Amino acid sequence: MQHYTVNCCRAVVFLVSISLATPASAQQPAPIPDGKIKAVQSQLSEAMEIASAARQKLALRRVVREAESVLAAYRDAPNRFEVLHVLFRTHQKIFKEQSSEANREAILDTCRLLAHAPDEYADIRWDADLLLSQTQIAKQGGNARKRAEGMRNLVDRYLGTSGEKKVIRVVLVMAVEAGDLRLVEYLDSVICERFGDDLAMIAFKRDTLPSRVFGVTFFADLRDTSGNILKFPMNQFGTTTAFLFWSDDENGRANLKEISEVLGKQEPNSQRRLEIFSVNLDELPDAGESILREHGLNLTALHLPGGRSSLIYKAYSRVDPKLVTVSPTGIASLFETGGNMDGKGFERWFGSSTARAWVDPYYCSKLQSLACAEFLILDSDGKFDPAVPPELKALSGDVTANQLQLKRNDKFVPEATIRAIQACFIAPPTRYHTSYEEVIAGYQKADKLCAQAIKAHPDAPDLWMIRNRRMVALMGLWKVKLDNQYIEEAAAEAQATLAADCPAGADAIARLCLARQAIRNPAADAKNVIDALAQPQEGVSPTAPALAVAALLAMEVGDRDTYSELRQAILKQYGDEPPLWPLTSFMLDPYHRYWLNQIPFVSGWIYAQREARGLGGFGAEQSIRRFESPLKTPDGETAELFDKNKNNWVLLRFIQPTQIARLSDSPDPFVASRPLQEISVFEVVLSDDTEVIHAELAKRNAPPYYPILCISDDVRNSLDRKFGMLHDGGRPAIVILRPDGFVALAASALSQQGIERYGNLTSTFFLQQDEAAVADALSKGDLNEAKRLAFTHAPAANTSLPREQLATEQLRARAKVYLAQGDWEAALVDVDLVYGRLLEQAGLMGMRTAELDEIEQLRDHILASSGQTNASP
Repeated sequence: MQHYTVNCCRAVVFLVSISLATPASAQQPAPIPDGKIKAVQSQLSEAMEIASAARQKLALRRVVREAESVLAAYRDAPNRFEVLHVLFRTHQKIFKEQSSEANREAILDTCRLLAHAPDEYADIRWDADLLLSQTQIAKQGGNARKRAEGMRNLVDRYLGTSGEKKVIRVVLVMAVEAGDLRLVEYLDSVICERFGDDLAMIAFKRDTLPSRVFGVTFFADLRDTSGNILKFPMNQFGTTTAFLFWSDDENGRANLKEISEVLGKQEPNSQRRLEIFSVNLDELPDAGESILREHGLNLTALHLPGGRSSLIYKAYSRVDPKLVTVSPTGIASLFETGGNMDGKGFERWFGSSTARAWVDPYYCSKLQSLACAEFLILDSDGKFDPAVPPELKALSGDVTANQLQLKRNDKFVPEATIRAIQACFIAPPTRYHTSYEEVIAGYQKADKLCAQAIKAHPDAPDLWMIRNRRMVALMGLWKVKLDNQYIEEAAAEAQATLAADCPAGADAIARLCLARQAIRNPAADAKNVIDALAQPQEGVSPTAPALAVAALLAMEVGDRDTYSELRQAILKQYGDEPPLWPLTSFMLDPYHRYWLNQIPFVSGWIYAQREARGLGGFGAEQSIRRFESPLKTPDGETAELFDKNKNNWVLLRFIQPTQIARLSDSPDPFVASRPLQEISVFEVVLSDDTEVIHAELAKRNAPPYYPILCISDDVRNSLDRKFGMLHDGGRPAIVILRPDGFVALAASALSQQGIERYGNLTSTFFLQQDEAAVADALSKGDLNEAKRLAFTHAPAANTSLPREQLATEQLRARAKVYLAQGDWEAALVDVDLVYGRLLEQAGLMGMRTAELDEIEQLRDHILASSGQTNASP
């Protein structure tokens, strides 16, 4: 065996020389012939089957010699990695039989050569990479965080390769077994983002992860009893749904009976807040529809080919009878244990489900309105002009409205007809508060009037305007009534629109209809369809409407990456363009950003804390928006928001007149504590009825602490469209203006309500700005400015202000300044306090946060800089 060890060491030297060899010529190296590769592979297979240990050892040595011989002859062959893989497996087997140091080094050196394999060899490179990574981590004696970082970097190397799924599966199992929460959460996010529509990966995640609640997009193409394909999440986007997985057995029928009794007690509007789809597991010819009708249930019955063996069942249900809740944006709430609903009471489930944020009528109505592209046919100022319709205004750019104006004559559709059609559509924000019945009636009326106008004026030059409105009405009916008949009619109208004359760029609505119809085909590649919507046409950059409809479709089909890219492009180019206000306000409002991909599940204060943290974590807007609405005092004087000598920020809190009585006569504690006193606060009453405002003020014992301003109804509606505010008499909507007058943050009352129990949106925002300013100064090498900023809000540690009274952001910023000064001790004290707070918060929320990871890295950096070694775990 000693003789073999010596030969093994020589082989290692030989292999290393292969990797360092210099090509003899500039010609492409010849590949290893397939016959030689198959020969060594066959040799290894035969050796593995030998029963005699002694004979197997000899056979394995021959494999090593043969593989080395081939590699020596083809040192630079592009396919040499296949032979290296044979050599790697051979050394593995040899080491298993004799775990000597020399045999171990032979494996590792082979691994180092395999690690240089390009991504096309990812499948055979993986085992070598994993072994090298584990060896490196063990040598470094890394803590849990460093081990997680090492494995995360390894996973990242394989994303986008043929081996990515295998790698994620292996590493996730390892992370769970090691109790590595950091790595588990990272891999969970990777699966959601990259494999959200991979049902096998979802099922694997549910099998592997510790008992927990998590969310995935509900992806499924299911046929109803009429043969129509319902594509989820696209079909139900804008409506909260539940999928009832059931079987025709005793438990299934008992639950159907209870569901029927509970739903029978509900008002129609209550039922509409939660649409239930039936998924029978018995593969019945009618998908169980007759059984549903026997129980008085008018649920849409969906076929599930394969029943319980279906990947859809294994990914989303796993047990039955089971109700799987799916948010209006398509996110399903899943449990690792997957407990069924048998005997647990549907009435309680229904009552709890219809009381949640994701079934709020306002919220769902807003999503439905956006999804049908209603904003593209409505004027931002509410003043419709048939000569300059909204579609043309959205294309204007630097072109004035006069240049776009249609030269109307008697060949055009009569103005009275167009205005009657336009009146059928309800502009936001009123649209979001309008009842389900009224919305349907408006769409139906618009559809009828448009059809009549198209028939009466088939050659009108502006017929494209009528067709656009009919398509919006039909898409609206599709979204509200969840009936595919309407999207099919809309697609037919879209074909007619594109076949006729239409102003360049005014075809976005038609193209959206056809894209949706195309995606309904299960074989369609949704990503390609969306990309086609947002591509330049005839060398011209995509218009604002083109990007808008592409973003809507990406959101609707659950393509997070594409939606994120389109969102950034829209906000960068068109963030302040009036035609897109309803969409951009949705994209920027913290509440909608949080709930877009959020799990429809809450359970006590843990999830309330998560929501508060999520709403406050978005920071300042990454888009340029202006606040140009005139504000007046109750006495009619024009309000001056900015003090030229103060360089102040402005906080506007929008309230109803009835909220005046609840305004405080004391200053906001956070604003009052600011050392620079740079925040000016105004209470803006959403009315210009001065008599009402003065009457409400007269009811108070003392005047409000902050000045009262007021705003007219038309300006209010403009603000609502631009900033997506909701005013319900509860928490106020807010707008924060920078000293230059641009909007820094706009948050609806929904955002305020979501954060109020466990945080304050205003204080969170300004503390983030303080910390960002310090970081910016440090990045520019301006230590004096960083010190000024940090110590203004968090005086030096030797002052009378205790560290415990400072906010986390202030302590973190100050610690970075101490670090830059080389004051390791002071920096570590601040960081340890922050670390303790964030660790406690993570424990309370049951989740690790990016903040915690970052503070651990900062803590380790400080310890390393100061020569200490007790790094974060």
